Amino acid sequence: MANENALKVPGPAMRDPKSFEVVRAWIAESSLQVSLRTGVWDNPADYGVLLFDIMQQVAIAYEENEGYNQWEILEKIKAGLDEEFAAAFKKRKSA
Repeated sequence: MANENALKVPGPAMRDPKSFEVVRAWIAESSLQVSLRTGVWDNPADYGVLLFDIMQQVAIAYEENEGYNQWEILEKIKAGLDEEFAAAFKKRKSA
């Protein structure tokens, strides 16, 4: 059953018979829901590359669709990540 809220699969992924999905993210029941394919890379740091590539795509989309500077958007995203990391580590230390 197709979901009308699902995003389209990118053209290159449709054309490449070796393509596969790595991450799918939804907002449902007021929180982020994620399906993730693990084992794609041996080094977990490679997922950092994936996350940065996603951040770049977000910044480019803001630039193209909203007129923002992509580098300013990347800085804002990084600031948000820094806050989330700080809160998570603070919570971990107090547990």
